[in-house]
Amino acid sequence: MDNLYSNSQMFPDGFQLAPREEEPEPAPTGPRVVVAQVNTSGPPQAVIQVTGLPEGTLFDVRRSTNGRDWTRVRGSSQPMPEAGPVIINDWSAPTGSEVFYRIFADGLPIARSASIQIATGGMAWLQDGFNPQHGIAIRIESLDAGSGLWGLDALRNASWTQPVSSARVMGSSLPVDSIGVRSRAGQVPVVIHTLVSTDSNSLRDLFLQAGPLLLRGAPCEMLNNEFIVIPDISELHLGNPHELATFTGTASVTREPSSAIRIPFWTWQQAEDSVEIKRPGSTYEDVHGMTGDATYADVQADPGLLTNPRSRPMT
Repeated sequence: MDNLYSNSQMFPDGFQLAPREEEPEPAPTGPRVVVAQVNTSGPPQAVIQVTGLPEGTLFDVRRSTNGRDWTRVRGSSQPMPEAGPVIINDWSAPTGSEVFYRIFADGLPIARSASIQIATGGMAWLQDGFNPQHGIAIRIESLDAGSGLWGLDALRNASWTQPVSSARVMGSSLPVDSIGVRSRAGQVPVVIHTLVSTDSNSLRDLFLQAGPLLLRGAPCEMLNNEFIVIPDISELHLGNPHELATFTGTASVTREPSSAIRIPFWTWQQAEDSVEIKRPGSTYEDVHGMTGDATYADVQADPGLLTNPRSRPMT
């Protein structure tokens, strides 16, 4: 015990130990995904940043609203470049709930997920299903009467059809039924009012150019964050000089489109010829190398793929 001593014996009166400096947190290493919302003049988008993957790793980013079912984000399938990070824009991110993003490689999830909740500011967005960065904002004032810039009416009822084939069996008092899968919401009435001619023209152009449409931020769970088709649309003009217009149709939920199955109107030979004009001496291999895994339709939708190797396809 003689060798033990107290702090008062070690240090003179009034001496205080300097506080221990905290070691800085080490920078995160390994695969990592970061997501943030970016608002531009177009539809709200989630911007995903991927870092930490070895060069050349083939990966994709998928999203989920429940943590179980994961959907690949368009344009996210690609190899990790030498100089990261990789930036991916998700123009179809669901609204109204938390969305989780995660990196997948070889079909398996890697790294921790990141989440975000996309806000629409009380607006609904009607977007081109093939090119969702193109869309029109619709102000939701009331389900009974449209006011403001745009109003979205109806959305009050839907049909849920199921294919059934019945067969009468000899000797049985009951039929035998072959039953298919019940379809998602269909026959949903949609009415959109526009108050000025420029809005009417924009909405008409969207209907004429787009096939399937993506509806986000709608106050209707049957159609919100769903791809829809409106086969027949009627347009009624009121007032003078006919600035007020009402667009009426019937919507049904459909499968998310893939531009990989769009029917192209040109071939790679035409793509090669197009590049030849700008880059004399280019070959088919050059064209293929510049476009990566793009399809005919990707180049059709974004000719910049022919001259900008860093452009990514929307598939």
